[in-house]
Amino acid sequence: MNDAPFDKQEATKLVTVGVLAEYTAEFLLPKIEELFEENNKKIFKEIFKEMSNQFEENNKKLSGQITYDLKTYVDEKLNKQTEEIFIRLEKRFDRDRSFKEKLIEILRAHRVGSLDEMVALEHLLTLQR
Repeated sequence: MNDAPFDKQEATKLVTVGVLAEYTAEFLLPKIEELFEENNKKIFKEIFKEMSNQFEENNKKLSGQITYDLKTYVDEKLNKQTEEIFIRLEKRFDRDRSFKEKLIEILRAHRVGSLDEMVALEHLLTLQR
């Protein structure tokens, strides 16, 4: 509009709908839009900052929980595998011992070897336990 200094005579002038519409379109609406944009930027910055802080906190909590869950899972699997290994080794030692006991029985029944050799074999078998 007009950038001239305000005149008191103009204050008493009648305003038409056309002038009011022109003033609203050229001055009021752009100023209101500027204010809204400035306020929206501030609001969005605050909201974004708060949301990013909450996201980081949640991410840390979830990351910690996932790490804990993964560690727990790995520990359980490792314990199961170790237990299975020891069970297999124990079965293997039991089969080996029973085989050696049967072998000693067969050797003794057929009188293969001397008495000292049989005692030595039994002694080796008892040391293995």
